[in-house]
Amino acid sequence: MGVVVVQLGQGGNQQGFSFFNAMANSAPFGGPLEIFFHEGPSNTRTARCVLIDMEPKVVADVMNAANASKIWSYGRHYFTRNSGSGNNWAQGFYSHGPACRVSLLELIRLEVEACDQFCGFLLMQSMAGGTGAGLGAYLLEALRDEYPAACVMSYCIWPFETGEVVVQNYNVLLTLSHLHNHADGIIAVKNDALSSICKRSLAIEKPSFTDMNKVGAQSLASILLPAYWRPVHTGKGCSSATQLKSGSSTGWSGSGAGLSVRQLSDLVLNLCAHPGYRMLALHSTPQIHAETLDFTTLTWGSQLKHLKRMLTMRENVLEKDSSQNKESTSKSKNTQGHTAVGSRSVDRSVANLLVLRGWGSETVNVDMFNDLRMYPLWSVDPIKVAVHEASYGNLAMSAGLLSNSQVAILPASRVLSRAYAMYSSRAYIHHYAEHGLEYSVFDAAFASVEDILARYLAL
Repeated sequence: MGVVVVQLGQGGNQQGFSFFNAMANSAPFGGPLEIFFHEGPSNTRTARCVLIDMEPKVVADVMNAANASKIWSYGRHYFTRNSGSGNNWAQGFYSHGPACRVSLLELIRLEVEACDQFCGFLLMQSMAGGTGAGLGAYLLEALRDEYPAACVMSYCIWPFETGEVVVQNYNVLLTLSHLHNHADGIIAVKNDALSSICKRSLAIEKPSFTDMNKVGAQSLASILLPAYWRPVHTGKGCSSATQLKSGSSTGWSGSGAGLSVRQLSDLVLNLCAHPGYRMLALHSTPQIHAETLDFTTLTWGSQLKHLKRMLTMRENVLEKDSSQNKESTSKSKNTQGHTAVGSRSVDRSVANLLVLRGWGSETVNVDMFNDLRMYPLWSVDPIKVAVHEASYGNLAMSAGLLSNSQVAILPASRVLSRAYAMYSSRAYIHHYAEHGLEYSVFDAAFASVEDILARYLAL
């Protein structure tokens, strides 16, 4: 089996390197890592990956860093040119995309054919630039044409609110609209959130992108490392809808007895089955400085409570800033009688996936995630739990949460507002028009993102 990872642009390649590094260093899981690696002689591992950037420097840097680790390496499937996209989404989508399409699809085909059983694509890309965002959106559409039945997940790096690129709101708007139409799931990870974790939890005063990428990679690995489904043990017993037949009348008979989680199809099936809801938020716990780990007592209860708080926008410390209180003002009441974003104590989720690793994960009570206020009435069996007895890293127990929820509304609504403000004065539009992007494309992107927000607000 194999998942082919496609790293796009500077941000995508750097994040992809951190992800493979996190996976390769997860020694307790051993062999099953063949999903993301070609297993060679003497336990050598080669990433199932295609590296793409319009400039060669970053690709060369991450390939050299992987080789230097002596644990894993990249293969020979990479593509670079000598000129970048200049943070211009239109240049990546309309210029580089068509010019490079045949070469890129050929490299990807070689990786797909090297899989005994192809399980889908995982795209790594930034949403703020030109190559990761523009070329990434183009390549996603090309992959959907070439592999219509394949699962395609996108791991997207959401830019800092304060601004990394002057036109980043345009780029995010255009990228989000295309991804939502063509990807099966969009894991949006915010730089502001990663930076906050580094500062508050890891005591890194001035976190670098390397520090932030490491946090993001560890969170993603906590979800994608091998795991097994288990029933949802609650105070009222096990939900029959979550019981998996594995030779046991109860659906669970100990570690490893459940059915293994299939990457990436199970994530799509359980979290993004509704085509109108593709946005996923990623969280993991604990985030602890290595020097304090020996003096910290970990409990499942505290970790699950922390993850539950992450689903409440009002209490989410990673989302708090001065603009949130102004821009997420609530409406009076929606049609279901629930208060809207900004005043609701519990925000809605279409579905949640908990992945628990370490001692006691098979029997942890997750009743707090069965709160009916968290889900719309039409959501069937919205909480899934997967476990593995092996601990992750040096942690005796750890938990990951992948959530299809209203948490995605806040940053998207701010991007929409700021993009509208720029677009109303036609600021920087000529840079996009030079590469063939028409006003109608912007209009369609605005309409698409408005529809996304409206659907999540109506939960």
